[in-house]
Amino acid sequence: TLFVFDDDRAVVSAHHASVAPEPNEWRFSHQPTSEINVENFGLASWCVRTHRAARVPDVRADPRWTWHPETPAISALAVPLLYGDEVRGVLTLVSETLHFFTADDSKLMEAAASQMALSLESALILEAKSRLVEELSAAKEAAEAANRATRTFPSGMSHGRPTPPSVNSGHTKPIRGKKAKRGGRA
Repeated sequence: TLFVFDDDRAVVSAHHASVAPEPNEWRFSHQPTSEINVENFGLASWCVRTHRAARVPDVRADPRWTWHPETPAISALAVPLLYGDEVRGVLTLVSETLHFFTADDSKLMEAAASQMALSLESALILEAKSRLVEELSAAKEAAEAANRATRTFPSGMSHGRPTPPSVNSGHTKPIRGKKAKRGGRA
């Protein structure tokens, strides 16, 4: 099972793959993320909290294991997908064989999980970059449209208030007041 998280540790993607009863056949499923709370997924939750991998030789004896009817497991290996200090997801492998996973399996999966986390982070950066390009493009279009509108605005357009004819024809007389006398009175 692979859980992928966003920055708030909400599950944004969940995938499950298992070997079908027929040899060399696989079954894949995708669980709706709205139904998933990683805090309810035992061993995966532990990996998220501790930022550590967990190799469990017998899940029946481990209190961190949460039973799922579609996952007939006896042993498990859960590995956090770490990017820096952030958990980007959890990969859980299970087997119907007791003590199936070795220390070498754990090291290999931790290395693979590190590469997966790097790939997920790159995908998130590219997605954010694409959104930013779209937003900037829309802002540029709006600015260009506003610029075109100001250039096409008629220069002789009135501001809405008529100018009195007396101002245009020069028929105005200056207002003359009386000179003030020395005591402050006119």
